[in-house]
Amino acid sequence: MPKSWNDLIIEARRTVPEVTPPELARMLKSGGVTVIDVRDDDEWKNGHIPGAIHASRGTLEFKIDRLVPDRGRTLVLT
Repeated sequence: MPKSWNDLIIEARRTVPEVTPPELARMLKSGGVTVIDVRDDDEWKNGHIPGAIHASRGTLEFKIDRLVPDRGRTLVLT
């Protein structure tokens, strides 16, 4: 039986850590993190984290190697 959407979300939350805004602020201050904003163009234009890279969800998998060639880099998706 295929996994339900809820099962997939629970599995993802176990695998992919979430960070709070204060944690992200500390990460940005210390460097070594790349923020990728996956929102749509109009949301990006209305405001984004300074230094963030814009790559909407529908295009991320096609652009990620070019945008962040360092595979050891910590990524935070917003």
